[in-house]
Amino acid sequence: DDPRSRDCEISTIGEAEVESLQKQVETLKGTIEREQDKASDLEIKSKMFSYGEYRAEDQENMLASLDSKVAEVYTKTIGPNEANLNSLSMLTSIESQLEELFETIESLPPEKVEAAEKAKEKERLLRLREAKLEEQRVHQEERLRKALERAQADPKKRSGRKLVKRSAPPVMKRKHAEQQEKRSKEEEELQYFFS
Repeated sequence: DDPRSRDCEISTIGEAEVESLQKQVETLKGTIEREQDKASDLEIKSKMFSYGEYRAEDQENMLASLDSKVAEVYTKTIGPNEANLNSLSMLTSIESQLEELFETIESLPPEKVEAAEKAKEKERLLRLREAKLEEQRVHQEERLRKALERAQADPKKRSGRKLVKRSAPPVMKRKHAEQQEKRSKEEEELQYFFS
């Protein structure tokens, strides 16, 4: 019951709460980014709908997929949809939850928030690097598989004559000499007749 031990207990509890809130904030930020991407896609699709480029059943399919995505985000951020809310109500709940978390973040010490953001950024970059390495590995395996198929395939037998490089035709020197003789004769005749 020492005041110092109580302060230590309170600070450890506070730090644990801060960490859990920061984790929630990071997950919600990721969700927000994904939802903003989806929102831009949906905005483009809604413009297409307004111009009448899609049939009614295509629009219904798109709206159904949109509803399922909103429900998925709702269950990940808030919990199961026990009240059977519609998409607009779920989006409103998600938005209010985000606002509350942003207010909580603003009340936290900025050093801890910065440290958590840096840690999350490092984690994200690590995931991107791992995904890129996996993609390169798959690409390399595909190249090796194709090379193995080529090596095991029967060699292509060429039929017909073997192609030979053709030489350039010889230069005609005779015509050039004949043309010069012709010109000199014409010049002599011109000088003879016109001088």
